[in-house]
Amino acid sequence: MCGATAYVDCTRSVRFARGKRSASALPGALQKGPGALFIIYSNPMAMNTWACNTYGGIRTLGLCHGVQGARRQIAECIQLWARKNNLICPHETVDRRDVDVIAVGINHQTWFIQVCWRSEDMPPHMLEMFEAHPSFVQTEKVRIDVLRCFGYYSTKSNGHLSEYLPWYRKRLHEVPQRIDLTS
Repeated sequence: MCGATAYVDCTRSVRFARGKRSASALPGALQKGPGALFIIYSNPMAMNTWACNTYGGIRTLGLCHGVQGARRQIAECIQLWARKNNLICPHETVDRRDVDVIAVGINHQTWFIQVCWRSEDMPPHMLEMFEAHPSFVQTEKVRIDVLRCFGYYSTKSNGHLSEYLPWYRKRLHEVPQRIDLTS
């Protein structure tokens, strides 16, 4: 299903909220009234999105910054994998914009269910790519383990993902083996 594109109707008023304290932007967005689309790009994204949709009378879409960061990681892994397999020249790069993704989930449990590069379905190669990456194999152990177990890569950082999957933090002495505490 590579190449699927999602479109958003931008013909009406669109407002953006970004930052840790987006509450100050909410009243202005709500004054736009019906037909406006309010895009929240902040924390607590889920809480503000819910409040606007439930009580504000405004269509609201919450976006997560984790998607962009994880998409960059995927592009970096594809670049290394593609060079190794002679699919790109040594000087060519793979940018996140070259990789089509679909991520689904709620707040801190969001996963890439589709990853395409040059019309190729990449999930069958994802585990191999992440395990071969020189730094991600150390810094993203939880994400790679979840990818190994479930077949999907998380948009959340390694440490943040482990906060929501308690078995990775069950024994204090094992935490440093799973979670890179250097950054």
